[in-house]
Amino acid sequence: MPRIGRPHKYGQRLTAEAIAGLPLCERSLTLHGKPQKLRLRSAVVLARFLKDAPVRAVWCEFYDDRKQTWAKPRLLLATETALSASAILELYCSPLGHRSLVSSSETLLGH
Repeated sequence: MPRIGRPHKYGQRLTAEAIAGLPLCERSLTLHGKPQKLRLRSAVVLARFLKDAPVRAVWCEFYDDRKQTWAKPRLLLATETALSASAILELYCSPLGHRSLVSSSETLLGH
């Protein structure tokens, strides 16, 4: 059945199921001077709050050694879409890099 009203201007909204379906990459990176186990998922999406500018969205989960479980996913956004997910994470964790990235899980999920 066709929808009533205007067509969607921004395309499909990302859901938790769509994010879970993205390819998963497990890495071990040295962040803040110690090795960290990470799970990364990334996609190039359009950010509504940036007037449909393409951004690289990276969902990262850190492994908590004390609890022996993965932490909840965190979202990092970068306007430099050519960077890889691990490069964005390293840039974000550098002392000066975090100022150039936006971090908010609600922006793309619509919460």
